[in-house]
Amino acid sequence: MARIAVLGGTKFFGAKLAEQLADDGHEVTVISRTQNLPSALQNKVAQVKINTETQNGESTPQRITRIASVISEQSFDVIVDNISWLENDVDTHTAALKRTQFKKYILCSTVAVYNQWNRDIPQSEIHAHTLKEEQADLSQPDFSPKISNDALTDFYSMYCNGKRHAELELNAFAKNNLNIKTVILRPAIIEGVSDPYNRTWYWVQRLLDGGPIIIPKTHPKTLYKNVFVDDVVTAFHTAITQDHEISGAINVAGEDILSVKEYILLLASGLGIQTKDIKICEAELADITNKIPAFEFPAFFAGTGFIADIEKAKANLGFQPTPTTKWLPDIAMKLSLLAKNGLLADSLGYEKRQSELEYYS
Repeated sequence: MARIAVLGGTKFFGAKLAEQLADDGHEVTVISRTQNLPSALQNKVAQVKINTETQNGESTPQRITRIASVISEQSFDVIVDNISWLENDVDTHTAALKRTQFKKYILCSTVAVYNQWNRDIPQSEIHAHTLKEEQADLSQPDFSPKISNDALTDFYSMYCNGKRHAELELNAFAKNNLNIKTVILRPAIIEGVSDPYNRTWYWVQRLLDGGPIIIPKTHPKTLYKNVFVDDVVTAFHTAITQDHEISGAINVAGEDILSVKEYILLLASGLGIQTKDIKICEAELADITNKIPAFEFPAFFAGTGFIADIEKAKANLGFQPTPTTKWLPDIAMKLSLLAKNGLLADSLGYEKRQSELEYYS
């Protein structure tokens, strides 16, 4: 069994992954900033708390020394990095952790590293336009995705570029440390009941109130593959535990390609709401997203013809994603039960829901 460090493992898929690894008998340490372990992980994993972000006036060497001093007593076989998304993050973590003599480094990246976002894909040509891993051109790591909203564009410019830099840093590290295996996984939008941003709840709450569902008016029309949190955990678990060599990055996404309307109708089916009872209206994206933090936008908001190819995940990880028809309606049903029991706060922007209803009624 392996000694595994999970950087960022106190919530959502990181916590589920840490729990599964611990249940398998691995010795797991969660390295986190300030969050406490969830109850499911207590007595199962160890925890080291450290603020991995740069402190005021701190140089990169000082940051490396500070982080290394906290974990210098540790010894890990595998590093799972869920938190690197700023320039120099991977450099800092590998330098700080290198003294632990780890054998494998797994980076959680994102499909957002691709710069082929704003694509108008004819419905009849969907499968000819999937994006393979080698199409992510990282030679110019800084780019500005063309998205139909300034807040989204600004955020994704920072987030995409941060992940692109992290991938470049890990690739450079791999070339200079051939004895250490490196794996980069690129998940699509991850959905699950325990999503800390409650992005799916945005749509479910509006379906439950019976009013019209306002979707963004975008061009191109959104076509996308999301992914179930349990499938992401499985992909990471396989990458951690299997011995055969994996080269390059791997997309992790679902099999099904959905439009916004198809996505909403699947959620509705989990709530027992008939299609004839759903009114879907379009509005300008800026009108909907006003004052909503960009990272917490619900799935299927940006106008993107973006479809990730997952053949490499199937070949290298034995990846078989759960059909969206099985897990997405189930998430909707479970969220509705949580809400019924008073365990969910209002979704983002719901304080403006009455004005939406009045405008579109």
